[in-house]
Amino acid sequence: MSLVKYILALGIVVTMLSGCSFGKIWPNQSNQLKSSGEKELFFAADSGKQKKNDLNKEVVAASPTAKNTLVVKRVSTPKITSFRYTELTIQAQECLQKYYVGYEYALCLYNSGDISSAESYLSSFSDNNSDNKLASQLLKKITTPLEYIVEEANFKLNKWLSIKSDVPLFNMKPPENIKYNPQALSLIKREFETSKAFDKRVISVQKETEVKDYLVEQRHKEKMVIYNQALDSYNASLSDEKKQRQSRSEDVYLDFVNTSIINVLGAPYFSNPIYNADTQKMFVYLSSKKSNFNKLVAIDLPLEEAKLFKVNITQTFPVLEFNTSRKALSIAKISADFLNKVYPAQLLKNDNSLPVLGTVQKNITSKFSK
Repeated sequence: MSLVKYILALGIVVTMLSGCSFGKIWPNQSNQLKSSGEKELFFAADSGKQKKNDLNKEVVAASPTAKNTLVVKRVSTPKITSFRYTELTIQAQECLQKYYVGYEYALCLYNSGDISSAESYLSSFSDNNSDNKLASQLLKKITTPLEYIVEEANFKLNKWLSIKSDVPLFNMKPPENIKYNPQALSLIKREFETSKAFDKRVISVQKETEVKDYLVEQRHKEKMVIYNQALDSYNASLSDEKKQRQSRSEDVYLDFVNTSIINVLGAPYFSNPIYNADTQKMFVYLSSKKSNFNKLVAIDLPLEEAKLFKVNITQTFPVLEFNTSRKALSIAKISADFLNKVYPAQLLKNDNSLPVLGTVQKNITSKFSK
């Protein structure tokens, strides 16, 4: 399991922990800390809040993009009557003028910020219909954004790992095999040649033939050695490149997670603050502008700071830490940044801890009427 930080007050920070040791690397320290095994990437959030330190820098992850070539067909849906049209949101009415039905209409709703209408419309699509693959992906992006982020990051990483090699192609052709075609060489004893001289000539020709055959075989062996060395070098280069990519895969995966967090969740925000003076906790909802991500959070807040905090809730920014791996992404820790001070917080599983505000009244009896 690895740790990812998603800090909206300071930006968006992603940290990957490997093995048992961990730490941080900020953008300007990446070269300095590479040897320590500590890896952290930073992204500035679109929160409108400026910091007077080096944390407000933006690192854009370069990633290969793949254009989807799926063809989206129109599906049969009930025609919207004029009565129902008046019940649509303004965004839905504008999208309806551009796209009657289908994925394009849902995407228009999503891009216009009408997440609720987009989710409601997409829920009517059939998961078994291959034509609605893009619609299913968009619905998952809205309803289960953390799962979608992991899937998208894994898809991009696998594609990155399988991209074309930078090693030049191996174009050397192997030496042709020796074609053995034994031929008998007949020597005839000359008229004025003694038998001894003839035998000597036969031996000489025999040795000369053997030398020629040996040289042919040796040249072929030398060519094979050169070819095999070149092939081994090529395979070694491919292997080294693969190992280098694998060693970088964690960083690349975090780049994709970082980008996906920004694109899928947008800038999370706190809303609907309710304070419990007895427990000195501010209860807020952590929401996302680009999905139905909505979690109840309790922020530890002193009584003397609570009123100012609540009035300026829009100037309070979430600081999130995620546990992440190639299989899952989940919230591990939450805090809130307000006026350059970070307050600890807890993620609540349900609304049972939410205080019920009402008028607390007690009657006091006096002996004398006013």
